[in-house]
Amino acid sequence: MSRPALIDKLCQAGKWLFKPDLVPVDDVTLKRGSTAISVAIDALVRSGGGLAVDAKTGRLYVDFSLVPDDQMQAIVLAMVQQGGGLAVDGTGKLYVDFASMPTDKFESMLKSIRVPVWLTGNKPFYVNINTGSDTLDEKRGESAGKPFKTLQACLNYVCDNFNVSRYACTINVAPGTYFYFGIADFARTTGYIMITGESAATTIVEATNRSAGSFSAGSWRLKNIKFREVAADVPAGGAWVEGNALSVMGTAVVSLDEGFESEIIAGASVSVVSTGAFRAISLADSSIVTVYKARITAIDNTLRQIVKGRMSGLTGYGSSVCNLRGVSAGAVCLEINGDFSTSITANGSYIVRNTVDLPVVTGTAQGRRYSAINGGRIVTSGGPDYFPGTTAGTVETSTFSWYK
Repeated sequence: MSRPALIDKLCQAGKWLFKPDLVPVDDVTLKRGSTAISVAIDALVRSGGGLAVDAKTGRLYVDFSLVPDDQMQAIVLAMVQQGGGLAVDGTGKLYVDFASMPTDKFESMLKSIRVPVWLTGNKPFYVNINTGSDTLDEKRGESAGKPFKTLQACLNYVCDNFNVSRYACTINVAPGTYFYFGIADFARTTGYIMITGESAATTIVEATNRSAGSFSAGSWRLKNIKFREVAADVPAGGAWVEGNALSVMGTAVVSLDEGFESEIIAGASVSVVSTGAFRAISLADSSIVTVYKARITAIDNTLRQIVKGRMSGLTGYGSSVCNLRGVSAGAVCLEINGDFSTSITANGSYIVRNTVDLPVVTGTAQGRRYSAINGGRIVTSGGPDYFPGTTAGTVETSTFSWYK
């Protein structure tokens, strides 16, 4: 091994390996008086400092199994001196010096150790588009007098900072029309969160040519609120548009309760929609939706109803599951109205009646009653006319889809 390479190896091993009488003066020369580098190596090996020589290559390396405990601590210290925030106090104990920790490592540490606040009782949060603010000052969103302005800001705050556990967490949304929001794949909260408005007529979440509300994780209950997808022009050659009023995907679990509505609207000003699909409720991946009481509507006011063919009602994909449950026997579970091309679609998914009594499904939908494709299954025991529509449902038997 050349002299420069040998010196480099020694430096990598750490200055704490050297005996007290062999002091490293700089990164190039090791000396105490006239002590030569070869003498230093010999002394290190003899003193059991953990240095050894590879018999095949002749290279110097550190055998940590041979390093004494007191020197091992020093080696660890030397290895982290380039950053990380570790330091040694007067007693020789390691501690974290946050002042010397690089900013990026400090932020990573905070994210890794942050623990959400465990609720000890039911807790409400408030959103008001007219009087609220998204500034994260003290107690923001925790009272009607200090609400968030947007649903997205409130949901981010709750999901990132609270563990609901077995308690009820309710997000109260004041009347108004709110921008779209999305729940990411990761949230620190557990338990279910209810989002409730004053009524579906006054509390609306709206988007144009995109999902108004999107859930990818967590457990949620939606009540007295309307999700609205507004279809706009999509010119020839334009990008494919996925416009779901309510989108549930990933591992999200969502319950639709009293006063929930979802609608798609295409206004008279829309002149061309060359690509895309608009759905009142879309399920995908491994998500689960339970319908206690919901109303979905499609309105195509365009000339010659050019958007109707792209409007569908409740549509499931992949391994998603939709449970039709209802609130009580004889009560309306799902109402489907308007200009849908198809009321219910199981595209590989499972749509099932999940109660002893047959849930009531009603409405004035104008298109096909149902469609089961790509292994999709619709199981209600309600007969071929169970879902509203003006034309019969269809089943793709070649892909082992079924309806019963």
